[in-house]
Amino acid sequence: MLVRIYFDAGRSWTSLYFSDISEEQAEKIKSAFRFNSAPQCWRNVIVSEKDNMLEVRADFRYRVRFDCLKKTGDNRDAWREKALEMNKGIIAYPKEQMVNVMLQNEARAKLECCVQNFRDGKCKNPFVVQNLGCVLLPHLYKNKRQK
Repeated sequence: MLVRIYFDAGRSWTSLYFSDISEEQAEKIKSAFRFNSAPQCWRNVIVSEKDNMLEVRADFRYRVRFDCLKKTGDNRDAWREKALEMNKGIIAYPKEQMVNVMLQNEARAKLECCVQNFRDGKCKNPFVVQNLGCVLLPHLYKNKRQK
């Protein structure tokens, strides 16, 4: 089975693909998002299955908590720096357009930092690590039995 994690930040998005996932692993992912009410940094997650693909769609446009992810220090600084860099050229925009672009850049910066952390095995959110990291990237996210 193919698994696609789709990170949606409105105008910007990215996907991670994982192939050769067993039915058991796919079922673990589906049931985790179906039954778990624990706090997650990703909000509005939709899990769907079609043909031989399981898609986990995480919406980064609204209310993404980013306090659970840490890199080497406070990761909020990483995405804020990235968003500030993206916003340097928007000074001449009208106020309303500037605010919209700043919000889009903030969502994109969070998305990029989150994807990079997940891909590098640096995500610290227990729910994401246990239900996606250990299943899809076991060489980076070792579960308690593997340690």
